[in-house]
Amino acid sequence: MMTKDKKNKKLKSQGGFTLIEVIVTVAIIGIVTVPIALIFQGALLSSIETRQQLIATQVSQQYVEKIKLMSMSEFNDLDGQVFDESGYDVAVTLLDLSNSNEFGQDAFKMPTLSSSSYGDADLNLVLEDSTSSETHVTLIKDDGNTEEDTMGNDTDGDRNLSLDFQRTSPSQVNIQVGLGAESESITKALKDQYIVYVHSNDTSPSSFSTRITVDNATGKNLEIYVFENPSDQIKPEIVLNTGNNTIYRNISETEFFEYRIYAFEIRVSKDGEELSKVVTTRLAQE
Repeated sequence: MMTKDKKNKKLKSQGGFTLIEVIVTVAIIGIVTVPIALIFQGALLSSIETRQQLIATQVSQQYVEKIKLMSMSEFNDLDGQVFDESGYDVAVTLLDLSNSNEFGQDAFKMPTLSSSSYGDADLNLVLEDSTSSETHVTLIKDDGNTEEDTMGNDTDGDRNLSLDFQRTSPSQVNIQVGLGAESESITKALKDQYIVYVHSNDTSPSSFSTRITVDNATGKNLEIYVFENPSDQIKPEIVLNTGNNTIYRNISETEFFEYRIYAFEIRVSKDGEELSKVVTTRLAQE
């Protein structure tokens, strides 16, 4: 026979969870599952952003390829335009490489190769005549103003020019042009590169020779552009004594006027957020 005490003990052992136990269990489950849910949410958002950036990069590359195939008149029309590519905004800007810009694209600048326009040159020489030593010298100041002089004459015979680039202080360079007893000089700020234009275009036959001797003690690059047509009779000899110097010869002014380097900035954004920015260049005939 089961006593009353034993019966109560049996009923107590078959009881359910208490309210406190349920609350504690729910709290533990929440503590564990919420961070996991946040991790999955973050991974999902990161996946969406990565996909958007990938698409933006692909769209940018598509526009780079389009620009490569366009004529000059076509890609001039792109400047300042914003295009909608399946929900992505594509803004195209034509950069002006004739002046400094935020990308510092000086390496892409093409010199202005006209005897009447000095572009980036520091010194412009015009070999006036194949039968004399007459040379027109233009020294270009840092502010764009010039100092001009004509050196030599028709009685000097051979033309022997000397170009001397000397660093006179940590921040300044002196450029001196010599021809016989004559000389002209100018002081300019120290920079990474100096440019000399030499214009040589006279078809008259001559027994005179032209020699240009170059000394570059600036520690910087010096580039010399010689404009001469195939029929030119002057054909100056250029002797590089010292320094880091580069000569570009047989340049035709007409050829350089026909071409220009263009640069495009392509920005791709979605919902106001920029996802991709690409700068590309294009050489085109004007």
